[in-house]
Amino acid sequence: MTRRGGLLALGLALGTVLTACSAGPSTRPPLALVDAAVARGAGAPTSSTTPAPPTVPDLQAPVPDLTWTDCTRPTLTRLGLTGGPAGLVLECVTLAVPLDRALPGSTTLGLLRARLPQTPTGSAPLVLLSGPDAPATTTLAQLAVGVLGGSLGIRPVVALDRRGTGTSSPVTCLSAAERSALVDLDAGAPDAEATALALGREVSLSCSDVLSPGDLAFDGEHAADDVERLRQALGVDTLAVLGSGGGAAVALRDGVRHPARVSRLVLDSPVLPTTDQASAAHDQARGSEAAFDAFSAACVSAGCPVGDPRAAVLALQQQARAQGGLPAAGGRRASAGAVLGAVRQALTAPGTSTAATLGRVLAQARDGDAGGLLALVDAATGRAAQGGDTSRQDGELVATCSDAALRPTAAQVADLVPRWSAENPLFGADAATRLLVCLPWSTPPAAPALAGLDALPPVLVLAAANDPVTGTDAATTAVQELATAGAHATVLRWLGGGHPVLGSSSCTVTAVVGYVSDGALPKPGTVCPP
Repeated sequence: MTRRGGLLALGLALGTVLTACSAGPSTRPPLALVDAAVARGAGAPTSSTTPAPPTVPDLQAPVPDLTWTDCTRPTLTRLGLTGGPAGLVLECVTLAVPLDRALPGSTTLGLLRARLPQTPTGSAPLVLLSGPDAPATTTLAQLAVGVLGGSLGIRPVVALDRRGTGTSSPVTCLSAAERSALVDLDAGAPDAEATALALGREVSLSCSDVLSPGDLAFDGEHAADDVERLRQALGVDTLAVLGSGGGAAVALRDGVRHPARVSRLVLDSPVLPTTDQASAAHDQARGSEAAFDAFSAACVSAGCPVGDPRAAVLALQQQARAQGGLPAAGGRRASAGAVLGAVRQALTAPGTSTAATLGRVLAQARDGDAGGLLALVDAATGRAAQGGDTSRQDGELVATCSDAALRPTAAQVADLVPRWSAENPLFGADAATRLLVCLPWSTPPAAPALAGLDALPPVLVLAAANDPVTGTDAATTAVQELATAGAHATVLRWLGGGHPVLGSSSCTVTAVVGYVSDGALPKPGTVCPP
């Protein structure tokens, strides 16, 4: 799948033999452990504020279930997916929900269920939430044909798309020119900050004109409302939830409101709902820089076709600026902004595939064919799916900007650009400059504080060693803040790269499988090898 500029994620239910590692009680095979120094950084806080493990609620089956319709073949065809376990069944349904408590009208949410013919009828599902950049239904379909497939015989997984994204009612508010301008935004161009701010005003007006008066109905608070409406539609008291990337923020918003209605909670590469926009962007810049360094080392070790990858990317950007884009088949051209976007997209994939894919496409672009770079950009914007998805960027922009309650001013961004660029030469200026795109957007209410979470079940947090989206410290910070709020949480760290973790590591899938089944967390300090 693609993710933040890309996608990927997930797993569940005990009893499935997937690979050599697992976590938790002695009834499970052990996960690999690293030395004590790494373990101390990977586990839950050991201070006196860490609460005793709470009672784990029972998993509940839907009563009654939704009316699902088989959509296996069209879903796989649309996404260009093949393979998967024998008999894989993908089923679709839509759920109508009010647009807003204070506004008339409704919108439709898209859901996808993945199961196998032998999946017990009426078994409790795991609900997958993802960020606006990675439709949950797409994520689930890709996982179902990959590392998740074998475990679907135990229980189904249900993906819920955010409003305006994936298979939910689409948001179409941008012109083709505006979509291209978002991709092509180049922090290295003259007057880049003025360009970004002007583009932000333009897209904000375009979307508010289409969505008003419901232009604030696409934020994380409304997404959390939708999780509660799904619970009610399934007729259960509690849900087992996996929040992936930006979906973790939605899962936590729901947990703050209804902690006793959550039976399991997995946060994969989480971004906390209380994180301000600048801090999240800074983490992304630092994470991308670290992930690129890891890619470069792997590429050079394998005989990188472009020699020095960093020098190659900078040279391609300079060439794109000088020549009005890098040439590709069909008359398309890759701008300097698209070059960096393609690199960021590639970094979200597992490390070994990143080294092979990104090294190759950089060499092709150097040799006169930027088609590989543009394919990565298309994957990030949804155009890689068969038939294309011209509105994918619209829904992502609306949800992303709607979630940005705590935003820096233009003057603050002007100060951040040189500082972040010095810290993170490849990604820093771009991360800071793009903050300006959401600045003119209508401001939603700030997320509620993380508090009163002692009624949550134990929380499993997954983190990658080299995460180009959340950086290296976000998961540990999340566990510390959850502990302060009364929750009991532990980090399971994967010593690889990409975003998010599940889908990249079968070891972490096995750990999640055990946790969903019995609610027991891995021991602090447990890690999975790359």
